[in-house]
Amino acid sequence: MAAERGKQEGRRRWRTAVDLYSGSGAVTAALKRRHFRVVAAVDNDPVACATYRLNHPRTRMIEDDIAKVDPADIRRENLDGGDVDLLVVCAPCQPFSSQNRKRGADDRSRLILQAGKFARILRPRVIFFENVPGLAAQSDLLDELREKLGPDYHLGDPERVDAADFGVPQRRVRCIMMATRGASLQRFPRPSRQRASASRCGRQSATYRACEPANAIRTTTFTPRDDTRISRFDDWPQFRRMEGAAPRFLPTWD
Repeated sequence: MAAERGKQEGRRRWRTAVDLYSGSGAVTAALKRRHFRVVAAVDNDPVACATYRLNHPRTRMIEDDIAKVDPADIRRENLDGGDVDLLVVCAPCQPFSSQNRKRGADDRSRLILQAGKFARILRPRVIFFENVPGLAAQSDLLDELREKLGPDYHLGDPERVDAADFGVPQRRVRCIMMATRGASLQRFPRPSRQRASASRCGRQSATYRACEPANAIRTTTFTPRDDTRISRFDDWPQFRRMEGAAPRFLPTWD
């Protein structure tokens, strides 16, 4: 009994999170490294969900259309009826991407509004949004998002950040936003003084597990090359050759 009680108390010390539009689980991997307990994730891509389950077997993966997912079920089954600490919303970025010539007619732009349904039921202390910089120009959509979140939440202004300025050996410019309930927004961390590169990060190897479209499991180990700034997956020698639908990769940090 004492051991079980100690185990439960240990779990309570970890803040809880729900990962919407989780993909193969890279955000979940990062959250777990920062001592978050990701209790549930939602996505509808079969290959991404299979990869997520492979790398995060302790997290409940809900493979379904997010419009059909009832957040009350997550609250009841995975949060013991309590509130979640963090809700992460990485909605599909294609509707806002400058590479999408038909982005004005892309219905997926409405998917970010599903955050309102989850916020009302799960009552997260903080909601974190991540997308491409083009989201910042969608003023009407952001106003509608504020309405969906309701009066309890204050949605901050979009911030443009480059992952290379925060220790990641990859040039990846993104738009991030935060919404808080009953608290003022905190300042975003300032960029580090020196941009990251693969050579500065050292020759650290990482193992990735991926589910191919045929559900075969591949394990890939790679090591950064010296004096190389990583700008995209193709810069890794092991990722240059992908036939058919590209598998999803993420570190095995479970």
